[in-house]
Amino acid sequence: MAQNRVAKDYARLRELLVTQEQFPLEYLHKFIGRNTPAFDAGVQAWKDRHRPISCPSDRLSASQGHRSVTFVLQMATVDELIAMLEATDAIPDLVMVL
Repeated sequence: MAQNRVAKDYARLRELLVTQEQFPLEYLHKFIGRNTPAFDAGVQAWKDRHRPISCPSDRLSASQGHRSVTFVLQMATVDELIAMLEATDAIPDLVMVL
């Protein structure tokens, strides 16, 4: 099943990051998806590309229908962080980013 995703505008987030954060920084990133092979493959491809420092949490929901993952990443710039978020949005069967 193809997903129709609307491209997000990260302008406001970029503005907040520039004014409120100091780079480089360690960024805690958590997202949830359906427990499917497509989501698993998407997470693995994302990890291979972004090389997180650690993965403090990788859990299935009680019903095992969803999987939540948390990563810590070293982000050098605002642009790098926004690119990482855009890549997260492209993961198949993604439900939400927290």
